[in-house]
Amino acid sequence: MKRPVLGAAVANPLAIASLAVLAVNDHVLKARFPGLVTGKLSDFAGMALAPLVLVALADAVVPARLLARQAWPRASAWACACAVAIAFALAKTWAPATHAYEAAFAWLWRGRVTLVRDASDLVALPMGALAAIVATRRAQGVTSVPRISNVWSPGDGAPHENVARPSARVTSCAGLPSQRIE
Repeated sequence: MKRPVLGAAVANPLAIASLAVLAVNDHVLKARFPGLVTGKLSDFAGMALAPLVLVALADAVVPARLLARQAWPRASAWACACAVAIAFALAKTWAPATHAYEAAFAWLWRGRVTLVRDASDLVALPMGALAAIVATRRAQGVTSVPRISNVWSPGDGAPHENVARPSARVTSCAGLPSQRIE
């Protein structure tokens, strides 16, 4: 199993758009137009981006034997989305988690970070599910899930020329043409 390209989970339109929204909103729009919309916009963008970043980091550090498992992309995507959702919910509703968030990001960004504790921000939680779906789909080409292609041309019964290194032959009990797993 080949390790996914580093950062593959964040190289998609959702992650790029979320990063752009976060940057513009936090550094321009919040200063010019403070209020409900700019506050929620950051929450939505952050909940879309953070799970994808976490998936990319997990893909970089997890042993290749785990990456080779068929269930890894879905399990890692949903685990990362749930972890981010739990951290977000705690930081938005519980004072000790808010302080921990502020301290961690102040250290990371080398400056002061302020998080507004507001339970209404939890409306952004579904963006984590969207991120998990995107992260699961990004992995379809890099996992060890076998790809089944029909090796018979329609009509003449001859095998396709573009079948590469069949590793297993699947027989059909219904008398249909057999398929190979690449």
